[in-house]
Amino acid sequence: NSKLFSGSQVQFAAPPNSLVSFLDTSLPGTLPVLNRRCVEAAVSTGLALNCTINKKSLFDRKHYFYADLPTGYQITQHRIPIAVNGCLQYFMQEDKHQNEIVSKTVRIKQIQLEQDSGKSLHDNFRNQTLIDLNRAGIGLMELVMEPDMCCGEEAAAAVRELQLILQALGSSQANMAEGQLRVDANVSVHHPGQLYGVRTEVKNINSARFLAKAIDYEIHRQIEELENGGTILNETRAFDYKLGRTVPMRDKEGKQDYRFMPEPNLPPLVLYDAKSLPAHINDQQVINIDWIRETLPDLPSVKRAKFVERYGFQTFFVILYHCKLNKITKCQTLEARINILIFLVQKNRSLSFIYIYIRTYICVYVHIHMHIHTYIAIDLLHIYNMCVCVFSFCLLHLVLHSCFDGFQSIYY
Repeated sequence: NSKLFSGSQVQFAAPPNSLVSFLDTSLPGTLPVLNRRCVEAAVSTGLALNCTINKKSLFDRKHYFYADLPTGYQITQHRIPIAVNGCLQYFMQEDKHQNEIVSKTVRIKQIQLEQDSGKSLHDNFRNQTLIDLNRAGIGLMELVMEPDMCCGEEAAAAVRELQLILQALGSSQANMAEGQLRVDANVSVHHPGQLYGVRTEVKNINSARFLAKAIDYEIHRQIEELENGGTILNETRAFDYKLGRTVPMRDKEGKQDYRFMPEPNLPPLVLYDAKSLPAHINDQQVINIDWIRETLPDLPSVKRAKFVERYGFQTFFVILYHCKLNKITKCQTLEARINILIFLVQKNRSLSFIYIYIRTYICVYVHIHMHIHTYIAIDLLHIYNMCVCVFSFCLLHLVLHSCFDGFQSIYY
């Protein structure tokens, strides 16, 4: 749980400048030491996204000057990244009035390792800018996607699927509210048959819902600007979630020269597979791509297939409620499952949630605790269906009654 090139710990909401090493502050004489776990996380993510893993990748210095970047450069992978040419399959509901899920794919151009900068905190009251270096040096895994998406909802669906994959792999908790997953959206519009237009970049969007709104607003803004005879500026914008619109941050008309150069303090990152691993080298001394591939956990697509096959759910419901179904099957006690069920009913006021969750609980209990084969479990479900429906109406009545009368605590 340390940074990419230093031993400082990574912790959300720690006191300012409390998790900083000499390397993070760029004191002379300090040298970077690559975090093995960050490399393994990048390799496993690349494999899960069908990327080609480069057995030899390079680190570079990207020069720019901000107060929260003590070194004056960022260590990144500009020339040869760790993974290239992948794809992400995601699912979205095109028509919210129909229970139909459409599968789409976005190409992954590359995955690269790089270090984060610090954080600038602006105090408008005192007219000061304060620097917190806790974030400086934290390992980042940047995924660059090709322009294959044409609306905000597509981008949001792709990000949600990516979140599930990262969480399943353990590469990241991917909590956007805590900055563990950040999204920059590049948006451009053009007439059919013409080349891509000038693009704008919307920076640091911290939720999938805001991502969809920011992209849709930016598409509408650019189309309206062109139809009125204006021009699109190559600029960086931010999304104001209160106003529901993007606002300018800075323009990019003067192209910045980052003066990329090879990182002299880091050798090439060399990975091995079963064929290229020398006989005299121990597996613990290197990173074996084949070993990581063999130890990959079940990805969300595999888990969804198991829900459909084992518990008899429709594919639509499994994709739509994947996180909730996965959460309830991990609960060890009936009390925990019922607590989740009651919470969701109070939140959604929907019988569909009750039926899905009770059906899942019965399937899990029969399949795991009683060790009965899947087809028998599904047959038993037909027997329980009537009981489930009756119990669902009774439970809904009790829960809604507790909501209206303010006695929610008795169910917890």
